[in-house]
Amino acid sequence: KTLTCKEIDVTTLYLSGPMSGWEDNNYPLFHEVAAILREAGYAVVNPAEGPDDAPADATWQWWMRRAIAAMMTADAVAGLPDWTTSQGARTEIDLALNLGMTVRAARDWIAESDDPEALRRYDVAISRAVLREACE
Repeated sequence: KTLTCKEIDVTTLYLSGPMSGWEDNNYPLFHEVAAILREAGYAVVNPAEGPDDAPADATWQWWMRRAIAAMMTADAVAGLPDWTTSQGARTEIDLALNLGMTVRAARDWIAESDDPEALRRYDVAISRAVLREACE
């Protein structure tokens, strides 16, 4: 069978969610959800990944400028739970919406993939993150 461009077109999602104030900057959840989204067929821009070139005195603004530049390489945004509690995630999502990008909960993107196992893994990952935060 010959594939058409539409069949091989992959949506690139930017993963947005709370980091500041969370244990390990919430990186474990970012990494876990990025892996699940990739298994569901999406390309993922994960702000918790990337080179460790931050200056020792990097400010929140420095990190946000980097995150926004990364978000601009994506087609759409996948929001993690509790994104509304994060100034950075709210900034990212507000900008994405103002630029006409599609913004949906990460769970909704996964549900769209018709992979019930991926949805189960996502729910388990979220439960673990909530327990990590509660036990901190």
